Amino acid sequence: MICIRLYGDSRSDKLNMIKNVMAEILCFCLIFIAFLYQKPLCSLAHAPTAADVYSDMVEGGLNVSGYLAEEDAQAAYSNIRPTVVAIHAAGMFGSGSIWEMSEDRIIIITNYHVISEWINLGADDNSEVANVIVYTGRVTMAELLGYDSEMDVAFLSVDISQIPANELIKLRAVRRDENAFDELKKGDGIIAVKSVHNIVMSAYSDKYNLDGMDTDVATEGYLGTILNTDIYVTDMDMNMLYANCYAESGMSGGGAFDTKGNYIGMLTGGSDNNESVCVRLPDIEKIYDDIEP
Repeated sequence: MICIRLYGDSRSDKLNMIKNVMAEILCFCLIFIAFLYQKPLCSLAHAPTAADVYSDMVEGGLNVSGYLAEEDAQAAYSNIRPTVVAIHAAGMFGSGSIWEMSEDRIIIITNYHVISEWINLGADDNSEVANVIVYTGRVTMAELLGYDSEMDVAFLSVDISQIPANELIKLRAVRRDENAFDELKKGDGIIAVKSVHNIVMSAYSDKYNLDGMDTDVATEGYLGTILNTDIYVTDMDMNMLYANCYAESGMSGGGAFDTKGNYIGMLTGGSDNNESVCVRLPDIEKIYDDIEP
């Protein structure tokens, strides 16, 4: 008879030793199985990609320009810049704003007169190219989404596949708040933005910059004063927002913003006396509701 003695002072010690032996056997088996299949027992955790971040931003509504609780023109301008675009189409140039961003496209708003020549030359069948340049300097090709020539409003669509994800997460859609518009009054501040229009060459020079510096988009902001939020303008044959604010050629189609950064209208015309007129946000919303596919 062969006897095996388990040394220990108690039954508990004996059980613990048995458990340790079993654990070593189990560990050896797992290592052996892993060796046979040559697969790791666990996978490494990965940080989210820029595409994942953009998708989450869209889902959570975080791809809209920042909110300011108090009026601050300088902070508002910083929030506005990622919403600004420049537009080159059929030899004409103007400005625009990112109206909306989704998983597959970016919708741009501008004046109809900025792209009217392009439309006349065949925008519907894409025989002519319209370039939209976002504030990082990236040049994209746009398609016509819809327009209202009488109200001088047009919408373009840009496929997001043209913009790398690490740039997409830097862009923002304008903050639209009709309640904020309704609260506007004479004497309130208004901000207009200017871009330099030699930037179409950035398509060939790789003039891209994630913070938007030195890309010629949204190079300057101008602070003015609202004079009337709803006045009939004879030359335009419609009611518009009227302000004392600097504007020049090439700024047509760009956004007009309050000093909290809310989009309140689209700059459409101006005079040598620093008078500016804008298509009003509530009127733009109605047009978009009619043409949105």
